[in-house]
Amino acid sequence: MILPEIDNIIEICIALDIAIIGIAYPIIIDKISNIGSKYSSEYLSELFENEFPQKKLGFKIFGKTVSYFIFFLYSTIISFIPQIFKFKPLYDWDKFWIIRNSADLIVFLFSVLLLIFFFKWLNKVSIYNHKSTRLLNYLIKKHHQITDEKDGNYHLKTINEFGYYAIKSQDAHIQKTLVNFYFEEFSKYQKNQKAGEPLVFESDLYQFIYNVTLELVTNEKNKLRALEHRAVSGVWILGEGFSAVQISNESYTWLWRNLNLIANKTDFIKMYWSRASQHYDTKLRSIMGIDYNLENGTYANQEEISQREKERLEFLEFNFAFGGLLMFKQNYSAIKYLFNYSSSLPPKYVLLPSSITEIFNILHLFSDNNYLLENNIEFKYPFSGLDDYWGQNIRKHINDYIALLFIREYSLTRIYTYQDFTSQQQLPDSNTELNYWLKNILLFENVVEGVAKNENLIELLNFSNIIDKNNNENTFLNFFVELKESIENKIEDNQINVPLYDPKIESFVEKTDQIINRAFDKYEVIQNAKDLSSIEDTTKFGVNGSSTLYPKVGFTEDDSHINYDTFLANSVVTNKIDYFIPNSFLTARTKRYLFKEQELKLAVKKLRLNDEYIIVAINPTYGKLELLNEYKRYIIEINSTNNRVSDTFFILKKIDLPTIKNIEFKEEEIALDKLTTKGNNIYTSVLDLNLEENDQIRERWLDREAEIDLRKKVVLTIAFKTIIIWKNVRNVIQINIFSPYSEQGILNNLDDIEPLE
Repeated sequence: MILPEIDNIIEICIALDIAIIGIAYPIIIDKISNIGSKYSSEYLSELFENEFPQKKLGFKIFGKTVSYFIFFLYSTIISFIPQIFKFKPLYDWDKFWIIRNSADLIVFLFSVLLLIFFFKWLNKVSIYNHKSTRLLNYLIKKHHQITDEKDGNYHLKTINEFGYYAIKSQDAHIQKTLVNFYFEEFSKYQKNQKAGEPLVFESDLYQFIYNVTLELVTNEKNKLRALEHRAVSGVWILGEGFSAVQISNESYTWLWRNLNLIANKTDFIKMYWSRASQHYDTKLRSIMGIDYNLENGTYANQEEISQREKERLEFLEFNFAFGGLLMFKQNYSAIKYLFNYSSSLPPKYVLLPSSITEIFNILHLFSDNNYLLENNIEFKYPFSGLDDYWGQNIRKHINDYIALLFIREYSLTRIYTYQDFTSQQQLPDSNTELNYWLKNILLFENVVEGVAKNENLIELLNFSNIIDKNNNENTFLNFFVELKESIENKIEDNQINVPLYDPKIESFVEKTDQIINRAFDKYEVIQNAKDLSSIEDTTKFGVNGSSTLYPKVGFTEDDSHINYDTFLANSVVTNKIDYFIPNSFLTARTKRYLFKEQELKLAVKKLRLNDEYIIVAINPTYGKLELLNEYKRYIIEINSTNNRVSDTFFILKKIDLPTIKNIEFKEEEIALDKLTTKGNNIYTSVLDLNLEENDQIRERWLDREAEIDLRKKVVLTIAFKTIIIWKNVRNVIQINIFSPYSEQGILNNLDDIEPLE
């Protein structure tokens, strides 16, 4: 087969290459430089740079990174080199047609590739410079195809910029495309949401909604109603489908930022409130319980029920804070819309309270002492334009809104027989909560009075008749008087009739037993090895327990009294045991000496101690025991709560130590004060003086506490009879260290001391 010779191929290729390089390339480069300028896009040019053949090679040529198109442009130019230098084929290869025409074929091949790449490049340039509709559809298609995180983000960011462009230029042609894209994008996150986890969207999606809302707020005339509604109503964040979405903290944060933007735009607020009401009433509807368990009082799906109630409370809290934002912005027309909006007949205001009880639950939620808010209120619900580091002003505006909701209750019309908007709410049972309520009500009453003086607001909402002092038909002015009286009466009744809480009584008994026994145990070191109670020739000293009155509420279930179970035992140890037992040494001494500090060691040395003796040091001050280091094995240190006793040393034989013993009570003594015992003859009791069975005990206390209502008290008793027995024949030497700050008597000489043996 004879192949034809190639003619004019070089001329044709050169003409094409010159046309591409000299004419088309500069024009297209100018077009490329303007990519993104129409849409004010920062990312569109970046996406184009990643399109083939505009994409950069993975290596450098002459120290510079070039695109695929530039690489083939260079390659085409280089392919002309064999045309310049005519090389004779090696051996006899010129008889082969390919070898003989290789130079022309190389030029032809590279020119064809360049032409193909050029048209692909031209197509991409055309797309990126085409109408917004075509370009947007292309970017959306690429976004769905690309899985690489970085490139995917760039496509989403660019599509977001088209949304901003659509609002700015009022380009209605791409509105439907954008709305469909974002519906699919947000739905994708909802479908992939893991069960039980809050839904968190891509940060670029949050930022898109915020930026679009910002553009809409500053744009007075807007034709893109579909995009507008979805951005400002929160529908994308709350979810467009029928399934409930667990709103994450991130979603709440961005939704709150958007509400700050639209707080002065009543039309936008209407869109949000309508959607929020629908979301709460449908998607966050309470879950019905199934398979109730009588034993533990829960349902089989209790976890789901509790989770849904938590979500409902969070959503309500968010929208009550939004009401406070509107009060701060003084957008009273928006508040009027909120108060009258309902999507059903008869009207149902799902995001507003329907009873006074709900009002006070809301008040508690935002009160100063409430810690249900996970973050400080100034960080969780910042008000745009209000610099409030401590959150007090934010809380004030929210409380103003709650006060307005309270006044609104008196404007509602009763439709069903079970509806009761203004009745006194059910009070809590514990005095702790009641006192907390009373404090909040006193503050809230002032807030309500302040809001009632806002004439513009009250007149706009048609509440003037409600707060009219001359209107005898309403009970608005009497509500707080009746409520405070009810709370005070219940507190009084609780203080008298509330039953004692057994676990607290048990705690008192157990703690008392531990503290008192521990106090006696530390005196085992001075206990005589022999029981002296059977010896007749002895002297005895006594230490008794104590009883006192204490508020009954301290021993009820919900009270917050601290140290209710330990204060009396600690008092008995301090004022009784640690006072009188060490004091018995003072009474038992047979000789007393007073020396200067530097003479203490010599004085003890003159006594000539041996292993039959001990030294009992009572309240030695810093450094005093070091003076007797060589007698360390004899020393026993004890502390006394008698402040007048310090740096006192008692030297005596071990056989002269006392016996410390708790005596058992008689049956009639136990019955008289209804005592119980936990061991070591230590008795306790907690008696409710309001009970009829304790009338006799209450009568005994009346003589001492006639002016106190004993029905509100309990008697706490720690009873023991401790005897300290000393032999009458004993030798107990007391040595004190002289102090210039107290009167101690006359100093002794060392010659006054006689050896013990």
